[in-house]
Amino acid sequence: LSFAPLIDNMNRLALATTAALVTFSEAAKQYVATFSASTIEGSVVVDNGALNIDVTLGGSEDFPDGFATCIDGGLSYHIHELWTYSDNADKIGATACGGDFTGGHWDPWNACGGASGNAYCDKGVNASDVCIPTSEYGTLFFTADPFAAEVGDWSTKYGKLMVDAATNTASLSVSNFYEVLPAELAGFSVVFHCGTSAKRAFCAPFELGTMDASATVPEQDYGSNPTLTAVFDILGPDSTLILGPDGSIEANIDATSNPNDVASAGCGTTGFAIGVFNPSQYTMSENSYVGSGDCEAYVGTAYDPTHQCVPFSDSEYCTDGKLCGVDAYSYDCDFANARYSCAPGDLTGRLGLMTTPDTVVYTQSVDGPTTLIAPTSSLEDKVVAIYCPDAATPAGAFLACAKFQSTTTTTTTTTTTTTTMATEDGSDANIFSIGVAVFTGIIALLN
Repeated sequence: LSFAPLIDNMNRLALATTAALVTFSEAAKQYVATFSASTIEGSVVVDNGALNIDVTLGGSEDFPDGFATCIDGGLSYHIHELWTYSDNADKIGATACGGDFTGGHWDPWNACGGASGNAYCDKGVNASDVCIPTSEYGTLFFTADPFAAEVGDWSTKYGKLMVDAATNTASLSVSNFYEVLPAELAGFSVVFHCGTSAKRAFCAPFELGTMDASATVPEQDYGSNPTLTAVFDILGPDSTLILGPDGSIEANIDATSNPNDVASAGCGTTGFAIGVFNPSQYTMSENSYVGSGDCEAYVGTAYDPTHQCVPFSDSEYCTDGKLCGVDAYSYDCDFANARYSCAPGDLTGRLGLMTTPDTVVYTQSVDGPTTLIAPTSSLEDKVVAIYCPDAATPAGAFLACAKFQSTTTTTTTTTTTTTTMATEDGSDANIFSIGVAVFTGIIALLN
């Protein structure tokens, strides 16, 4: 078993992480899919973690099933992996927006809906090379689990786009911690589908826009949003790893007093990784433990909700680092160039490897909110392990491990979403309007 590509990319990250975060958090321009060449007018604009749709249909487009039937019940809309046309003019119809021209849904986190473009999704073709079932898609909800929907499946994440029958207009404005950044859509397209039949209705490519990207990626919104701290007091009183709901990661780990434990873990020159793991059947009675002897008793499989086959993955689709048993596959986190290539529990993918922990205090931090770490509310029962990522088995691979402790901060937010739809008499009626105001408080829950 070898995770050589992982090791190589993590070494690069030790130098590239800071620059990458500047690139991702300060995207220069929006990306825009423009509708103007056909009878449809408007745009789909992607800003930092934000999606804005504003389109006006002509009312007589030759959509599959006919115009009225197609828009009935709302339109589905997705990021598609391709745009193979030589021009950037928007298109209408199932053939013009077909798979040969726009590909499948962008699905880098292996969620596997029925139209996913991911090669590892089981669609009943060449079953020896694919295995993640599409039949289970949609059984969980994005509002509760950000990994339940394809990254590019906007309508599953935010609901169908309702078209006002009186004006033939449709609009939407949403943002999310896990939403794409503008530059990530280079070479991709947006495709709108008929609401009932799911046939492709109209599409356009994403292009670099002229407006500066000015939105701010919001914090996580998946439960209590705690700040999590793993206290490695077994190594030293100030050794901690902190995860914030804003995506920030802070690591200060001093193993310089434990050279024998560093040596016994046997990482050699490759360095140690830091990752989120499931707890074993045994509960940690202390904040932390050092050495594989103790950590193997308390640390279970690696947390891997996106089936990317991190070392010691808990995914049922991963075996010895191979996804679906495909020999050509290897986990290849390259956060500097492709954020979604890194698993949500892979903290070293954002921070870089601990290369000399026996002689140098490991101090690394990255600011949110573009890190795509897992919701902190979902990690409260997890543990953090410092381990050798290139080890063949967990036996002897751990330097140290610690349990998460939480401080919950609930911030005041007000969210209003309004969708309008014409009533039978032609007037507009608000069919969905929610305003939420949450009182600010801080509750210490240190275990």
